[in-house]
This record gives sequence, structure tokens and C-alpha cells, in this order.
Amino acid sequence: KNERMLCRRPDTKKKFASQYASVMGHVRKGEGYEEAAYREVMEELGINIKLKKVTKFSVLDGASRVFQELYSGGVGEDIHPDKTEISDFKFIGIRELRTDIVTNAARYAPPFIEAVRSYIKAINMY
Repeated sequence: KNERMLCRRPDTKKKFASQYASVMGHVRKGEGYEEAAYREVMEELGINIKLKKVTKFSVLDGASRVFQELYSGGVGEDIHPDKTEISDFKFIGIRELRTDIVTNAARYAPPFIEAVRSYIKAINMY
């Protein structure tokens, strides 16, 4: 349907509680970005899907620069979210998402906002 999945973080999370984001996580020692992306999708959504690298970008997080790699993949109906990571989810068109981030930024985790900006730039959608 050309929509993007938004995952609401549980209100019990220390960072970005109750805010929308995407499946996300950290690369473990000895792991590559792609391997981490597949692991996180399995852990958070309970599914195996084919992922495609979209872009790599960095952001400042306090005094540190954080490098991130963004992947995209299609999901079907058999999503089984880990409730400790995702309290709810919905699908939204990228243009509607972009508009909502501008008008309701507090709904979204700041790293996710940066990821959406990088995604829009990578797909040349202005």
C-alpha cells in the first residue's frame, strides 16, 4: 500500500516512552548493521522479511556522533510485536507522516524524526 509502519513505544520505556518510532536497536559487538537489522525485526516484530539498505547517516547525540543505517522491507499480516518493545503499531503514507512530524513532532522519537528526514532525502522525495 506504499505505507510505512509506525511503532509506538511502551510508556514503560526509559527513552522515548509512548512516542512513535520504527523498529530500531543497537549493533552488538561483532555484528554488522545488516545483521543487526534482521535481528531487531525478528525480536520486535516476530517476522522474517527481506530488507533493503536505504541509506546511512549520522546524528549528534549530546557530545557523541551516532552512525545509523536505515533499512526498508515489506511486512504482511502476520506481525507479532514484542509488547515490551511495541505497545501499538499503525501504517501511514510517507507524505502524511512528513506532515504529521512537522505539526506534531512530540509524538515521535527524535532519532526517528532524523531517520525519516534521511529516508526522504535518500528516496529523493522533496
